[in-house]
Amino acid sequence: MGKGQSPSPEELIFIFKQFQQGAYDSDVLHEYKELDAHGKLGHIPFRTDIRFIRQQRKAYDAVLKIQPEQQHKQLDPRFIAHCEQLACSAEDIASIVGRLIRQKKEQCPISINDTQLYSVGNTVKAKIPQITSMRLFEIHLQHDKQHPLEGINSFAELSDKNVTPELFDRLNTLVRSKAFEPVSYCPICRDLTDNAKT
Repeated sequence: MGKGQSPSPEELIFIFKQFQQGAYDSDVLHEYKELDAHGKLGHIPFRTDIRFIRQQRKAYDAVLKIQPEQQHKQLDPRFIAHCEQLACSAEDIASIVGRLIRQKKEQCPISINDTQLYSVGNTVKAKIPQITSMRLFEIHLQHDKQHPLEGINSFAELSDKNVTPELFDRLNTLVRSKAFEPVSYCPICRDLTDNAKT
């Protein structure tokens, strides 16, 4: 069970806590096995693929490279899980941006049943996916210090008139690196900061 299944925040916290404690990839898989044997995995799927653990370590290691003065936040497993969710959001946005770029070149008719794009006159725009609210999108932009969508303030502004290959590349870099930074107006980051002060 769980092969190819994306990890939940609960599972990421479980994995990253072990990384923090110095566990090797094989140790993490052993912990899965032990917890499963005792019926203590709960909603976390049983994993046996070492490649999955290596992929999560890459995400964890990326966070460790962030500026030292912010490490107290970024080493928190909850923030790392938050970065994983932001990366999923970036992947969804990158998919839509990729389609808008192709649309700019090919000028194909957009079906009324299309789940990502819709036409308004001579402009093709992006539909807001269910898992990416307008607010989450705006918060997502601010987590990326290089601000890949500079000049675009909301998801509703994405269209075939303003997307670029550079934007597509930057979003895919975020998907791979998960190198987001804490921001004060994100409720999750703010909660982590407030808890650190108490």
